[in-house]
Amino acid sequence: MEPEPRYKIFKAKPIVTFYIFGVMSVLLLLTAPFWALNGEYGTVLFIAFPFSIGLLMEFHFLFIFAKTLTIKRKLLYVGIVTILSAGFSIFIFLIFGKEGLICILMAFPIAFLLIFMGVWIGSYIYLKNLSKYLVVLIVLCFNVSAYIYDRNDRNLEKQKVQTSLEINASKKEVWNRIISPFEFGEAGNFFLRNGVSYPVSMRIVKQNEKLFYFAITQMGQHRLT
Repeated sequence: MEPEPRYKIFKAKPIVTFYIFGVMSVLLLLTAPFWALNGEYGTVLFIAFPFSIGLLMEFHFLFIFAKTLTIKRKLLYVGIVTILSAGFSIFIFLIFGKEGLICILMAFPIAFLLIFMGVWIGSYIYLKNLSKYLVVLIVLCFNVSAYIYDRNDRNLEKQKVQTSLEINASKKEVWNRIISPFEFGEAGNFFLRNGVSYPVSMRIVKQNEKLFYFAITQMGQHRLT
């Protein structure tokens, strides 16, 4: 009768581990779009995130299906989890930050490869019965290192880009055009309309004795100095 408590503890450990990796996967999926919305387009978003989500989702789902998989099915399963991870990631991004659609599509080939690498490593760790804490350690170290790299990269010298435009009109006519409201309308191109934040209309507003350009984009409102 004594071994029963130990048996319950042994049986509960996989369940606890299952939920831990599930929560970590969901947190990564939900937080990554907010990095993009805040302009955090860097190593964390395009390298650490896809690798980590692939690693966590593979390790997470293997708790359910690993015992019923043959060697051939395990290889097929790696591909399925890779596609599912990529699909979930894109879906979440489109919900919270669809203005980054073009960036997502451009980064997708590299991100897909990183997801596959994460899935493969997660599968290797699980099937070789290595410590599950190794997965947590890899995810934490990888993301923290990427975050530190991005923080230091901000301090590097920024390059200034200047453009010029010749207008065949008088200064008065140009000024009247500038202070008049602009109505651009929505873009006709699907990717431009859904993949980039652009102004639909602009007007000059006065606040605290200062003039500002107030732009209404297809995603919301922004004040330009």
